[in-house]
Amino acid sequence: MANAAGGRIIYGISEDGPKNDRCASNFSPVMDENVSADWISQVVASRTSPPIPSLSVQSIPKGSGRIFVVDVAQGNTAHQSLFDNIYYQRIGAQVLAMQDFQVRDVMNRRMGPVLNIALQRRITNYPKEEARGYHFYPTIQNVGHITVSNWRLRVLVPQLAYFLREKDNAIVLGGDRLVTTDLSRTETGMCNVYTYSSGALSTLNKEDLHPGELLQLQGGVALPEINLKVSNKNYENLKASSAAIYWFFYSLNARPLLGSLTFDEWCDF
Repeated sequence: MANAAGGRIIYGISEDGPKNDRCASNFSPVMDENVSADWISQVVASRTSPPIPSLSVQSIPKGSGRIFVVDVAQGNTAHQSLFDNIYYQRIGAQVLAMQDFQVRDVMNRRMGPVLNIALQRRITNYPKEEARGYHFYPTIQNVGHITVSNWRLRVLVPQLAYFLREKDNAIVLGGDRLVTTDLSRTETGMCNVYTYSSGALSTLNKEDLHPGELLQLQGGVALPEINLKVSNKNYENLKASSAAIYWFFYSLNARPLLGSLTFDEWCDF
């Protein structure tokens, strides 16, 4: 998992179903008293090279046994199994031996930035209108070892749900704000595009993103929230078009990054 994008494994869950389509069915706690969170951490550390530093093991009592939740973050280099000296990568439910180019690609993570990009959500209810407001702002966290500079983030939100507040007029018109917006077509329909850039944020001394730094792209007039509104008037059209939210991140010293929130992930109207 460290060689892929990270992930979670839960020990103490039974599975049912055909071989290639098994799913969790019930609890099956680990009964061996010799197995503990520390023991799991030590086994993983002793059988990987270099040892995986970003390993978190949580032990949860269940009946007379225990459930273990193991969280593994994405590594910043390739980790080799000392059991057979092979590099593995977990893809979905499969664990596959890595090819040479995959090993090189993972090792090159040290050579470029590693970023976590997310959209933070706040909800407002409008009972009289039978509507719900969804307000977003992006966050960018540099979890690597290299400073990120000369970057641009574009967030595409469904035009059908776009909610323009009076104070947001300056965004559409350009104004003096640090966010600009225009229109773009995606596979799920027309979208309003919010663009954030290091050049614009230089006035706030936020143009560079240093290792460990978390940048929250919100701040009143200069960095307003992205406002969407869902009601009985637009819900069915939004759901029928699977209206997603997309984001694209570009920088001088990193590969383009992209992500999305499906309609069901951002809307619970």
